[in-house]
Amino acid sequence: MKKYKVAGIIAEYNPFHMGHLHHVAETKKHAERVIVVMSSNFVQRGEPALFDKYVRSEAAVTSGCDLVLELPVVASCHNGFVFSKCAVALLANTGLVDCLSFGVEDTNFDASKIIDVLLHEDEDFKAQLKKYMDDGYSFIMARSLALEEKIKGSSDYIKGSNNNLALCYRMELAEKFPNISPLAIKRVGSDYNEEQVVEISSATALRKAFANNEIDRFMEQIPPAAREIFYSAIQKGQFVSKAEWKSAWQTLRTLLLTKRNEEIKDTAEIKEGFENTLKQHALTSNTLDEFISSCVSKRYTKSRVARNVCHVLLNYKEKLNRQVQDNILPYIKPLAMNEAGRELLREMKNCAKLPIVTTYGTASCVSDFAREVSAFELASCEIWKGLAKNPILGSCNAEKIRIK
Repeated sequence: MKKYKVAGIIAEYNPFHMGHLHHVAETKKHAERVIVVMSSNFVQRGEPALFDKYVRSEAAVTSGCDLVLELPVVASCHNGFVFSKCAVALLANTGLVDCLSFGVEDTNFDASKIIDVLLHEDEDFKAQLKKYMDDGYSFIMARSLALEEKIKGSSDYIKGSNNNLALCYRMELAEKFPNISPLAIKRVGSDYNEEQVVEISSATALRKAFANNEIDRFMEQIPPAAREIFYSAIQKGQFVSKAEWKSAWQTLRTLLLTKRNEEIKDTAEIKEGFENTLKQHALTSNTLDEFISSCVSKRYTKSRVARNVCHVLLNYKEKLNRQVQDNILPYIKPLAMNEAGRELLREMKNCAKLPIVTTYGTASCVSDFAREVSAFELASCEIWKGLAKNPILGSCNAEKIRIK
């Protein structure tokens, strides 16, 4: 068995649970050290993380990860393609990572055939993709249908959330970073979106248990080393569960109704006149869930609508969004580390292809783009703090790297 020096992991850890512990342990059978790029305080499904990034990164380090790096909200609250592109590039630009470890539902399907089709789209595939898009399907569904015509069984394969993200990661590696090896780890426990608490539960099930105030059941699924970290955050009211997020509806509704259509259109990823749909349903919806559901269509999935809502709340502009998609992220920011992580950080200072920053003030001095990303990150963290059960405002810029 080949032993890698440093494995990279891309994660949300929302929250860090027993399934994540298994993935880290399996990864460490293949690598000496683990560096994680972890989502900021707003996540890919279009909602606030349950705990803030420092709490989640500290939990990860106490449970086997060596160094946790920030994936800023400009990328963490985004679709799978942008999320993957930015996260893979951050790991590659550390100069240390020689394999990327990810969970998959199916380790038997030959995903390399799908990757080849997607990287070298022939005219037939492009025509089928356009046909399904013209029929009103979302890009993800249209791609799935077009792939199934080329490779039987591929649509079932990419229905798995982990399989789908793994494809995005592997495409980035194959196209841009072939020196980094993919390492697929079989996912254990319940499915990604399974809502029942079982022996090894999904993050979805744990967030639901938390929202129902089933804290003991929630804690049973948290690795023992991380429990005190989460207990402390709960006692301080430093969490944003479904109840807190739902309570933001009137603020969101006010923003949507008072902004002009042109202003909403200028928000990241709002296209094809969707600003009209948002304004229309904001008028008639009583709750956030009702609003999001009313905006869902064959082309606009629930996650896409939810991300649009987050982008409106955070005032994420399309101009910055385009910079993020056209460039790699401008800096590397550590969130937490153990002693091995400190050694990795020292090595990284000699080989990283991006500047390493420890404060947002330092980040803002890197470049104009870095100043935009860091200012938006800081503002987004303050918005998360304002949503928390016990808001603690004006504290985000003073947060320190967690060293265990």
